[in-house]
Amino acid sequence: INSPYIAYVRGIEADLQTRFWYLPAPLNGVVMGINYSRISSDATYPFIQEQQAGRNVIIIDSTRTDRLVYQPNDILNAYVGYDYAGFSGRVSFLFQGNVITNIGTYPEQEGFSKNYFRIDASARQKLPWVEGLEIYLYVNNINSEPNISTQPSIGGFTLEQYYGLTADLGIRCTL
Repeated sequence: INSPYIAYVRGIEADLQTRFWYLPAPLNGVVMGINYSRISSDATYPFIQEQQAGRNVIIIDSTRTDRLVYQPNDILNAYVGYDYAGFSGRVSFLFQGNVITNIGTYPEQEGFSKNYFRIDASARQKLPWVEGLEIYLYVNNINSEPNISTQPSIGGFTLEQYYGLTADLGIRCTL
């Protein structure tokens, strides 16, 4: 058991996806989508603290409530793309609100990630030689967004991770 206390996660999600098939060519191949989640969470975190009182040590066994660790309040995914014949291309956007990365005894000791915004792109083309054969390209983190964590009480960064841009190019055969 990680914690004897119940954690609560509540939220609402909205999703809209469409292809503009009803528009005149070439606009009838445009696709778009947007997905938004608003989340709230509550978790109870136990802690034990020692305080010196003269020659005595006082043990404080207590709890405090805060957001669930690694649970953002906001997540937004959106894409725009184009489909035509055997081609499909997308540019997508991801926004994730900050998350608590570590819990301290006091709120001032908590660590947070900063808001995260990333841009990705993908393209694939079906090849005419064999049924199920296609070439694809995925490009991730086009804007080279780093993951950054901070602890406001110390006034600085606690972790910075740079993944940079990555790309995958390949051929896929689906049987």
